Amino acid sequence: MTKCLKIDPERPEKDVLQYAARVLRSGGVVAYPTETFYGLGANALNASACEKIFRLKGRPENKPLPVIVSGIEQMGVFAASHPPWLELVARRFWPGPLSIVLPVPSNWSGPMGQYNSVVVRVSGHFVARELARVAGFPLTATSANPSNQPPVRTADEALSPFGTGLDLVLDGGPTPGGRPSTIVDLNGPTPRLIRRGPIALEDVAKAIRELTE
Repeated sequence: MTKCLKIDPERPEKDVLQYAARVLRSGGVVAYPTETFYGLGANALNASACEKIFRLKGRPENKPLPVIVSGIEQMGVFAASHPPWLELVARRFWPGPLSIVLPVPSNWSGPMGQYNSVVVRVSGHFVARELARVAGFPLTATSANPSNQPPVRTADEALSPFGTGLDLVLDGGPTPGGRPSTIVDLNGPTPRLIRRGPIALEDVAKAIRELTE
């Protein structure tokens, strides 16, 4: 039976976070609340753990899993190179609903090594951020639902379609839903919009101009 633990969404209990981190370190899959919907978390650097999520969701393997990091310090494991303003933009908009496309090093042997890039953000939800921090590695952040199904806002809805496939569910109460994060590619001479969201591309471009002048 999948274990379900209550967690305070604003002041997550340390013992619950530490237990969840142990599950993740052992290659397990954890459903957890984010600022919009529930997500499925696994160690993004663990190939077999990521493969579990692909199987659970029925997700095509040509679609890389988005990733949550605890902060800018965890971003470096994915970035082979990046424009000089990347860290400045991250500091301006993170935590928050801005996802940034980062290149994956060609010699990286992790599960994301088969892709050219990965989408990374720092979640605006305290549980999601703290889980990545306590675990000590980036977490996958795909929505906790089978592929092509609507995202879910409660722990029960996250658990229902996966049965015992999940190792742990962190129940932080209903999430608010809403629009997914803006996705922006910052690897070219100008920012490029990949997906519209709460933060406008124009605001990112303006921030870059302000930060680099």
